[in-house]
Amino acid sequence: MAENHLKFCKIFLDKYSRKYPEWDIDLISDLISEALLEAPNVFFNFELVQDNQDFCKQCGMCCKSMNVQCEYFDGKHCEEHSTRPYYCREFPLREIDDDITLVLDSGCNFALKLAEKVLDERFNFYDE
Repeated sequence: MAENHLKFCKIFLDKYSRKYPEWDIDLISDLISEALLEAPNVFFNFELVQDNQDFCKQCGMCCKSMNVQCEYFDGKHCEEHSTRPYYCREFPLREIDDDITLVLDSGCNFALKLAEKVLDERFNFYDE
């Protein structure tokens, strides 16, 4: 699990270090770490997930990640994506110890795109 988190974060560390080569790598790392690891509940919420449903490829990663047998998942994609249960609609968010966190799984296009959207906004704010 930790290896996947590192891979997820490294994707963005590589992206933003290429985009902002003049920035200190520690600053880039801190911005990524803050949003994804230290305070994700500040940057990610249910409304953000709902407003960006086009990021989801309906691949069933939520079913696989939560280890649930879902009657709507045919092994390749979700057949009832528009009417799926609430706990599915909040994916890729997860609640751990009363905090909202983002599922840092590099195999989930939705999580990657959502993280990229938030990080782009963060980096643009500091670039201005």
